[in-house]
Amino acid sequence: FVSFTKGEGSGVGLAAARGIVERAGGNLELRHRKGPGASFVVRLPTAAGDVAANLLLSDTGEDMDVSGEGRRLLLAEDQDMQRQAYAQALEGAGYIVDQVADGQQALAALREGEYTAVLLDHSMPEVTGAAVLAYMRAEGSETPVVLISGFGDDPQLNDLARDGLTRVVSKPFKPAQLLRAVRKMLD
Repeated sequence: FVSFTKGEGSGVGLAAARGIVERAGGNLELRHRKGPGASFVVRLPTAAGDVAANLLLSDTGEDMDVSGEGRRLLLAEDQDMQRQAYAQALEGAGYIVDQVADGQQALAALREGEYTAVLLDHSMPEVTGAAVLAYMRAEGSETPVVLISGFGDDPQLNDLARDGLTRVVSKPFKPAQLLRAVRKMLD
């Protein structure tokens, strides 16, 4: 529910908002009420299935094949907003995503479940993504890992990726880049 009170202006803002909402597959509806201003209801589709596939574009602007085919991923990221954004992109591509907020929780999830791939933020408090990766490899796990790093081209992290089962993705990145990294690890 959104409420606007129009003051001076050209009146183009509402038309622009309507166009944006409709291009996203939604609708904008006027609700009558007493008093000044106007009330609108904005309805948008969820980012699932075909809608997500249409929204996720590669760097070249081409549509990507984003089918996760129900494969289960573990996502460990301590920043709530980033974790939710990554999970939304992955789930929109058809993956089943188990989310955890730190390295300790990632280790517990790995002991309890099996995953097609694991996505680890490198810089987490207590137990880093690199430490979780080291644990996995010491246990003999050959599960593909995408290590997410905000440190750019870090030689130490790149050394971890030499095993052929690990890929480092540097922040910032677009959802399509994360999906591409996961897909390449699973091909």
